[in-house]
Amino acid sequence: METGMDVCGEAFPILELNERLCLGSARLLAYLAAVGGGHPVHTSPELALRAGFRDTPLPGVLMVGAALASLTRHFATLPILLLSVESRFLAPLMPGDEVGLAWRLDLSSLRRTRRYIEGAYDGGCTVVDGREALSMRALIRVVTPLCEAA
Repeated sequence: METGMDVCGEAFPILELNERLCLGSARLLAYLAAVGGGHPVHTSPELALRAGFRDTPLPGVLMVGAALASLTRHFATLPILLLSVESRFLAPLMPGDEVGLAWRLDLSSLRRTRRYIEGAYDGGCTVVDGREALSMRALIRVVTPLCEAA
């Protein structure tokens, strides 16, 4: 994990992040309970098989949420706004799949004002067998104390 980028005494805390995620059936069931169900392909092995999956797949938005949580926890001491999230689901993920998660700050996206700095992170999830399962881009604004823009 690379860190650092001083902005008016505040740090844009993370430049690069690489972690492993593994969401099991218990997390899937908790998510489905929280959102009031979801599509039956995520709970019905029969429907999942008919749809071409080897098992009931994880909802893509569950993986996006887990990936964003991994990134934004590094901003826990800073006032931030999550301005936008874009995602593309490229391959299904199953409960118990071990996934490599990577985020990298796009330095060309950085924008500074006297009140904030914002930047976009490009990210993705790759299954250990090498399949790319998810690509993402998240725009985050860190609100800073009033200071002179660099």
